[in-house]
Amino acid sequence: TGGGIPGKSHIVNVGFPKCGSSSIHTFFQGAYGFNASVHWQCGKEREKEGFCGVCMRRAVNQKLPPLTTCGKHAKSISQMDYDKGECVFPQMS
Repeated sequence: TGGGIPGKSHIVNVGFPKCGSSSIHTFFQGAYGFNASVHWQCGKEREKEGFCGVCMRRAVNQKLPPLTTCGKHAKSISQMDYDKGECVFPQMS
């Protein structure tokens, strides 16, 4: 068993683009329900602030743990990078 807090732990894919994040996202949606997983959007659709990578960077800049404000409802975060004009790769930070 893991050392996480039961019911509070996240499953985070720390891979890079094109390493199966869509498949992981679909798996957790099928296993735990549609809202159990976020792929690359942790907030409002089509807004830069809704991307998981941007949200995580904002939390770290506020001296908070990266997942404090991102995808709180989700059991799985399958992709967290953001590369739309600026590159944000939380898995490398």
